[in-house]
Amino acid sequence: MPAVNNPAYSITVFNGASSPLTLKIGLIIVVIGMPLVLSYTTIIYWMFRGKVTLDADSY
Repeated sequence: MPAVNNPAYSITVFNGASSPLTLKIGLIIVVIGMPLVLSYTTIIYWMFRGKVTLDADSY
């Protein structure tokens, strides 16, 4: 994205990218977090599976 007032303020692919350390930390968070999210989703789906039936105790 070119800057109008000074070319030194332009954003290029190289100066707009994250550092390698930031990308490594993000990868670690995703590797730890994604199995947790998938596990939680599976457990909740398994707990609430089946048809809903309306009876005298329903509201």
